[in-house]
Amino acid sequence: MINEKIQNVLSRLEKDINYENSHRTEVPSEKRLNCISKNIGMFYNIMLKSINAKKILEIGMSVGYSGLWFADAVMSNTQSDGQIITIDRERFKIDNAKKNFEEAGVSSLIKIRDGEARKVLHDIKEEFGKNYFDFIFIDADKESYIE
Repeated sequence: MINEKIQNVLSRLEKDINYENSHRTEVPSEKRLNCISKNIGMFYNIMLKSINAKKILEIGMSVGYSGLWFADAVMSNTQSDGQIITIDRERFKIDNAKKNFEEAGVSSLIKIRDGEARKVLHDIKEEFGKNYFDFIFIDADKESYIE
């Protein structure tokens, strides 16, 4: 069962995603949601609950849709020591994600790092060391994956 506040925000975002998918040419590329599907979100939610994930790193946040699925799983797995760190560089998406996280009641669980993933990842490695995260989700800058 998904947390009710999180579910409400997910449902609103799914309507936006469906609209965007049916009117793709009308939405400027920098404002596209570029989110995982509901089925993929459900899959990750179940998987994260089953592995008892408490610390998650997300690279490429968009407007926070996948982060909400992750937050529900982390909240199910822990009472107080869970943490999600998510990275994005686009101000429009960061601002929208913050609003979505606040509305869902998970903003204290999710820390947003603003900037280029490579630089931010270096800082995160320095701060937390290796093997800190239970799960890392890479959903950004697909063109540079090989590098």
